[in-house]
Amino acid sequence: MQQNIDQEESNDGDVGGHSVAVIRRPGWRRRGLFIAVAILLGASLGVLIAEAALRIYVAARGWTPNCYATGISFFVPHPQAGYMLRPGLRVRSSTYDITVNSRGLRGPEIPSAKSPDVVRILVVGGSAVFGYLVPDAQDPCRMLEACLRERGHRVEVINAGVPGYNVTQCRARLQADLAPLRPDVVLVYSGWNDIPWLIAGAAPLHRRVTPAPPWWKRALVHSTLYGFLRYRLFPPAEPVFTPPPAPGTRITEAGAAVFEREYRELVRGIRQLGAIPVVSEQLTAACSGCSDVERFLGASPEQVETNRRLGQWVQQAVRRIAEEEGAESVAVCGVVTCDGTTLGDAIHPTAVGYQAIVARWCEALEPLLLQRRSSLGQTSSRNRAVEHAGGSREADEGDRSDPVAETDG
Repeated sequence: MQQNIDQEESNDGDVGGHSVAVIRRPGWRRRGLFIAVAILLGASLGVLIAEAALRIYVAARGWTPNCYATGISFFVPHPQAGYMLRPGLRVRSSTYDITVNSRGLRGPEIPSAKSPDVVRILVVGGSAVFGYLVPDAQDPCRMLEACLRERGHRVEVINAGVPGYNVTQCRARLQADLAPLRPDVVLVYSGWNDIPWLIAGAAPLHRRVTPAPPWWKRALVHSTLYGFLRYRLFPPAEPVFTPPPAPGTRITEAGAAVFEREYRELVRGIRQLGAIPVVSEQLTAACSGCSDVERFLGASPEQVETNRRLGQWVQQAVRRIAEEEGAESVAVCGVVTCDGTTLGDAIHPTAVGYQAIVARWCEALEPLLLQRRSSLGQTSSRNRAVEHAGGSREADEGDRSDPVAETDG
């Protein structure tokens, strides 16, 4: 009887006229399933313990849980610009100290309404505006704000830089999200990130808008353990900030036409907002007069020369477009020292480099701010004069009506 309980017989056929009973043991299946579940639960428990231990470790160091997977954790999709900074992002590690506000912009929170006597300055561009190599207090927009306030100007400077953005993405983000902030001045520091499109030809605009990382990567970076394994133990290749063209690569006519059209549309769109466009050259290793930064432009003399030529074409085009569009232009190349103390790679300034660039911005913006202050003062004087004249007329009319009122009485 016990054997019938533990075993199951089935007649699977005849062999030599005799039926063959096949005995199955479902107990082994149950045991195998139990072992598999136990292994899975044990592995999951191990992952959870490792995750908790790593989080305790990074917290003790004063870092945020996303400290290892910083690059991927920065971005979320944007319908027009492809991607944007993750609103509310906080990253702190041995390399980064970055705060992103609820609007997806690096820096403190920005009120929708601004005081009439405060000049709101918006700076647009890529990672060099964002401040790729510097902590929060040293990003160029905080430095520009401090510089102008020290000179007595009431300003608010907004950092709208997003790593990787080209001119097309800057224009899309300005129209979609930044126009409601009603900036008085928009400073454009962009152009280098368009080089891949300049040499590729007239790519459709939707192809110039790079998408955000896929959803599963954005989900995984919330795990400190995943970030540690993927980006610390098995790190990807170092980012390269120069295009890898073959020696002799040239800017195509179609690519140049698209770049100029997009840049002009950006400048004109700024004017349509009622803001003053200011165009700044970029400090890059391709600037003339640079020293000790050629290694950032390529591995061979031919590639260095090709990338230098491409970068200088962008600077000349930006300077010419600003002049033809009547925008204020800020010279940086050949004015700011270009060497290993001011550049950390081909395009990203160091803290010393930002200080020099911001000094140029400060000098260029101050006359505009003084002019605006003067015009506001004149407007205020006219308003006071009109109010005073209106008050005088009311007083005169009141004087003439008093006798009538007394007679009627």
